[in-house]
Amino acid sequence: DHHLCKLGQWYYGIGQEFKGIPSFDQLEEPHRLLHAQGKELITSAKNGNTREEITKGLRELTKLSSTVLRLLQELENEAFLNTTE
Repeated sequence: DHHLCKLGQWYYGIGQEFKGIPSFDQLEEPHRLLHAQGKELITSAKNGNTREEITKGLRELTKLSSTVLRLLQELENEAFLNTTE
């Protein structure tokens, strides 16, 4: 559940102080999709899907993970700039 993981607990908790910063506001959807993709991968593996299908899912998971990481890095920079102005 994207609300219960460490990132979700931060995002829906004290992270809300960053609401209004573009990278923070853009973070919710790819984070939710990351969890959905993970669930889909588990289902694919349990259902005995082909290696090709699972690999496709892993690539999507990696893409979403990279997006989440990029947004967190952008947030770090944007939040720093907001505190120094």
